[in-house]
Amino acid sequence: MTVLFIEKILFYGVICILCCLCGVNAQQNVNDSCKVARTGAAGICRIINDCPIVIKELSEQHLEPVYCGYIDRKRIVCCPLPPSEQPTTTPKTIRAEDRISLKKCFEYQQFLNETLFVSIGFKEPVVEKKVFKCPISTLPLIVGGQNALPKEFPHTALIGYRDGKTKVWGCGGTLISEEYVLTAAHCLHDTRGLGYAQYVRLGELDLDSEVDDASPVDFNISERIQHPDYILPAKYNDIALIKLDRPATINQFIRPACLPELFSPRTAHGIASGFGSTRVRGPGSKQLRKVVLEVYSQQECNQTYVNDINRSLPKGIIDETQMCAGSHTERRDTCQGDSGGPFQTYHSLQCMYSIDGVTSSGKGCGRINTPGVYTRVYPYLDWIENIVWPEK
Repeated sequence: MTVLFIEKILFYGVICILCCLCGVNAQQNVNDSCKVARTGAAGICRIINDCPIVIKELSEQHLEPVYCGYIDRKRIVCCPLPPSEQPTTTPKTIRAEDRISLKKCFEYQQFLNETLFVSIGFKEPVVEKKVFKCPISTLPLIVGGQNALPKEFPHTALIGYRDGKTKVWGCGGTLISEEYVLTAAHCLHDTRGLGYAQYVRLGELDLDSEVDDASPVDFNISERIQHPDYILPAKYNDIALIKLDRPATINQFIRPACLPELFSPRTAHGIASGFGSTRVRGPGSKQLRKVVLEVYSQQECNQTYVNDINRSLPKGIIDETQMCAGSHTERRDTCQGDSGGPFQTYHSLQCMYSIDGVTSSGKGCGRINTPGVYTRVYPYLDWIENIVWPEK
């Protein structure tokens, strides 16, 4: 009897420990409602064998599910409901000044203050002084494609894949917090057979140089979170978040960018940046480059993609979640390898960028009057904030 009693204690003790580790607040039963923490999607508690999507995420992406509890030693997990069954609620209106993303933007701006200790005269006491140092220049946006300056885009991220023992950089992204990178959903898995994205590099400027006034740091990816409404083969909701395996140290080379305050960019032009190719089917650039692009109207954009209203864009360009940018007169564009990277404008806070779009798709590279397609970031602010800053 004593042995049986001890075995029961051990069994239920292990269950309690597992529940604590996996984020179970209390035992839930099969068919209870639940919430998938990393996406905010509604779910239903099911035995793990009855939830193929969780099994697939565990085996292919190593994503740990939310656990509801246990029954007869079988795990009960929170199984996401399909998009058609997600509950519809009236979205809560949040004022721009109340958003956590704006508050974090101001916080990240403070890293531009450098502390100096100076003395105003001989025998005078040394005093502490804060000096605001901005490495970017908000000159009129008239430049064409060219190499970026050191520290000009400290939020730049490279997304990498594993090819044997080699890291292959194939997409771009934007650091938006110490732990999260914003990118395109299609960048989470490489189409050339290299599998899921495995690495992120921050603080890079020139891939071939060790003396380029940069300080690159590599990270492993601990979690890949694509938007729940991104459903191939359609290119809508092409947005995702990547969680780093450890927080990034913010400094002059690595600093998060801001999320947008407004639905549309503040100006008729914006800057795209990345390590993508400079010509169709060409190799990726070894240096971080930038190009100024014009924002196109939805009507102009849909005229460009009128022949692409098929499985990938069955509804054409949707203005609520997509935007287009390019050049009416010059060969300026993003290209292969720039996917997932930012379309940015100057933020209202000095020396900060607003990430208004995520590079999604296009027709070739650098064609005159053929804009590329970008996922608008503003419509996804609630989804992003709930994942990146859930405690706020």
